[in-house]
Amino acid sequence: MRFAKIPPALIVSLLLASLLSAKESSDTGLHSFFGEVVLVDPAKKILELKKGKQLFVFHYTDQTRISSTLGQVRMDKILRGTGAVVVMRVGEGNVGIATEIRFVPSPSGVQILSLISGRTVHGETINGIAVYKLAEYRPPPDSWLGGVPLARKNNAGLFLLSVAPDGTVASVAVRQSSGYPELDGRAQRWMKRWRFRPNTVTEVQFPMFFSQYPY
Repeated sequence: MRFAKIPPALIVSLLLASLLSAKESSDTGLHSFFGEVVLVDPAKKILELKKGKQLFVFHYTDQTRISSTLGQVRMDKILRGTGAVVVMRVGEGNVGIATEIRFVPSPSGVQILSLISGRTVHGETINGIAVYKLAEYRPPPDSWLGGVPLARKNNAGLFLLSVAPDGTVASVAVRQSSGYPELDGRAQRWMKRWRFRPNTVTEVQFPMFFSQYPY
């Protein structure tokens, strides 16, 4: 999420990271994974991802949609350690077939995904795009004129959303302040407008990144 400043008037925009738009559909039979690239084999069309101690192997085809948060990408140019979101279905022989692969080369993108988490009604912890997929309503970007000047280019905040059984956000607490109460308050009011699928999550953690750019 970014805040943009335009002097002499200031405009601050609250945006969800574009990397999370890799898969927004809840199509039956599709599953999402996030991890770091361990291996890419263009000849065999195999992609291996690692998350923690777990290793995931995916096959991809000519129909697989492949993209990157930094623009066009070639599979033979992907480096080990690059973050990636994979949307897959189970094929014959229980083989995971990637329908979409979105690479996240920037460290900030990987950081954003690693900080997004949620707790389900069953007490399970979910992370990254799995949380985002449970959102039924995501408010449009919030922009306004005016605001405080930021001393640093990047100012991170971390927020905890308490989610009611009907999917509405009951409250938003600041886990880590950006250092600017005005921006924290604006972010809390924006996050309060989110709505999740009923009876799916009890709490969600979202990071915020406040940045300024000259007009």
